[in-house]
Amino acid sequence: PDLGQRTLFQKILVPLDESRESESVLAHVKALAELAEVEVLLLHVVHFPTEFVSSYPPDTVKMNEQVVEEGYERAQAYLERVASDLKDDGLDVSTRVRVEVHPAAGIVHTAEEEGVDLVAMATHGRGGLGRTLLGSVTDKVVRGVHRPILTVRPEEGSTEAVAGEEES
Repeated sequence: PDLGQRTLFQKILVPLDESRESESVLAHVKALAELAEVEVLLLHVVHFPTEFVSSYPPDTVKMNEQVVEEGYERAQAYLERVASDLKDDGLDVSTRVRVEVHPAAGIVHTAEEEGVDLVAMATHGRGGLGRTLLGSVTDKVVRGVHRPILTVRPEEGSTEAVAGEEES
């Protein structure tokens, strides 16, 4: 291997939640990938609420499992669209969907399991009212992951295209 090509970041984890805001990090990931060969791992964490497991009748649990399965399939299709766009730009991209009770835990676990060198994520995604400055998921990832983290704050009223909706 050419030691001159060794970069600080060889594998970048990019958590996405199907929002335009979460995708705002992709331009920065592309810029990093242009500097050196890096592998990009796109991640979507499907939320599985535990309250359905313990406190509801079996039919409700089964219905919730179906919702999670549909969410998993939708997330997979979404990540494949984003990956296709990035591959068209010459990036080495893989995807992963995981089901977790807490999205931040899914991101932290994936970062550790995959041995990524960098987590790159937007500071706001699908958050609701009362978001913290960073966003609750991002804040938990920053506190939980033992890797460098690139956080990108989307512009107010961002109108960036969602994957597959690029302008020509």
